[in-house]
Amino acid sequence: MRITCDTKDTLPLSAITEFQGGLKKRTDDDIKKIEKSIHDYGFATPFFVWKHEGKNKVLDGHGRLQTLKRMAAKGEEIPAIPVVYIDCPNEQAAKNLLLRICSTYGEMTAESVRDFIKELDIAFDDIRLPCGTIDLTPLDKKKMDDTKKTLRQQFLVPPFSVLDTRQGYWQDRKKQWKSIGIKSEEGRDNKMLKHLKENACKVNGGTENTLSEVSIFDPVLCETMYTWFCMPHGSVLDPFAGGSVRGIVASYKHMKYKGFDIRPEQVEANEKQKQICDGNEYAPQWICKDSLKMSEVLGSDMYDFVFSCPPYADLEKYSDIDGDISNMDYPQFLETYRAIIKAAVSHLKDNRFAVFVVGEVRNKKTGEYYNFVPDTIKAFEDAGLKYYNEIILLNVAGGKAYTAGHDAKKSRKIAKVHQNILAFVKGDADEAAKIHEQVLVFLKGSSREANADLGEFRADNCILPEMFE
Repeated sequence: MRITCDTKDTLPLSAITEFQGGLKKRTDDDIKKIEKSIHDYGFATPFFVWKHEGKNKVLDGHGRLQTLKRMAAKGEEIPAIPVVYIDCPNEQAAKNLLLRICSTYGEMTAESVRDFIKELDIAFDDIRLPCGTIDLTPLDKKKMDDTKKTLRQQFLVPPFSVLDTRQGYWQDRKKQWKSIGIKSEEGRDNKMLKHLKENACKVNGGTENTLSEVSIFDPVLCETMYTWFCMPHGSVLDPFAGGSVRGIVASYKHMKYKGFDIRPEQVEANEKQKQICDGNEYAPQWICKDSLKMSEVLGSDMYDFVFSCPPYADLEKYSDIDGDISNMDYPQFLETYRAIIKAAVSHLKDNRFAVFVVGEVRNKKTGEYYNFVPDTIKAFEDAGLKYYNEIILLNVAGGKAYTAGHDAKKSRKIAKVHQNILAFVKGDADEAAKIHEQVLVFLKGSSREANADLGEFRADNCILPEMFE
């Protein structure tokens, strides 16, 4: 082995002690790279050594030290190693310095850093590593919980790509919304409700006592999407209104809402639900009309947010009305569905978002997926929008917990307990983000304190609390 650097001090390999412990994990491949570098270029950089309590502890060069020991074990002669002595007053100072001059090969984890520093008070603000600044937040459960709470205060739900409706805070929020009197199932006749209950068992994990999550829209999800992707006092266009949830939640958030539904009994039922909004100026509007013809009603009106949950092809049959896309075979459904999306986004202002909640649907004859999710993405892209966010919505398993094993054994069909939330942007995403702020929502029939714990947004343009007194 060649020595290609020169210092006044050298030490035999046996006199040099490692100091890093398990801070960095190195693979065999890492060691081989270091060994090759030493063979190709020689030992070119001295060890930085902290002499403490009679031991020469390495502050920089642990990978090379490990490699040299392996080379020596294989019988290779290792000459005296050049060293530079570093003055450190104590162990804390030495470990602080080690973190700042840490070598490239190897990987640090949060656990390894924690074990390395133990009870020492190490400042990490300006420590840079190959992968960036160390973040030890996950090591502290309290800090982690505080971080989650802060995100909830800012965004109602932590803005991650997975939304878990099974969480206690989500279910508590949902109960509060239901407590104001929302009955989204109103407007479905007995025949339809029976069909939905059957699908709740077959498709989404419900029981005979529950309705399909596809059919009854989650008010917390609705509130979250309005909070994330629509500005305060914005306007919402919904081409597949269905039940009353999205309209009522928009009203409580002081957003103008206009939804289209082809079924007159559904619109009539939604109108009866309007009394929940106490007649405020943001009362939702439902239009009984084929969404394909929405421009006949809207004219030149433009909206701040397009938000909907469309029929999942022929999964649920809503009516026998001509133009109801739930009655169509998939090719015809897709053609009409694409045209409705194009019509809806033509009424979306520039630099605004659109969000659809969808899920894959199986062909009832073959059992294969239609590819409904990719088809939805393609429809929006062809309409001129850009695919911007994908979010997974985890639903309560319900009856799926009991049927999943049987179904998997019988057909290899995996129990589906999620939906896809697809977000698109029209125009410039940065500009769209600039005009969006957070809004505080108080739920009627509960205290401000209780609601603040569920979604406390520090914004100047909050919903007027007297509306909910």
